[in-house]
Amino acid sequence: MHVHHNGSWLLIAHRSGPAPDRCSQLWQGAAFGIVVYVLFHVIVMPAMGIVPAPWHQPFGEHFSEFFGPIVWLWSIEIVRRDLGNRITHEPDAEVPLAAATR
Repeated sequence: MHVHHNGSWLLIAHRSGPAPDRCSQLWQGAAFGIVVYVLFHVIVMPAMGIVPAPWHQPFGEHFSEFFGPIVWLWSIEIVRRDLGNRITHEPDAEVPLAAATR
């Protein structure tokens, strides 16, 4: 299940617009990771019967699944920004041009 919903959210995050404006303002994708955790691991997957109800899951499961999507989306944002900088040879959109050329 992780492979399918992770790939789906990656496509949605990529198609949702310019990432520097949205992701960096929301902790470089971490806020989106929290939404993924709540949506899938607390609501959708228990409703589908894939996992037990949240209150029947051990704390370690919630801890792991809470931080997993945060780290996953943050690492995607870091790679996306690095590749964008390497391809365009321009600084990040949120860095003022004068500060980037010093």
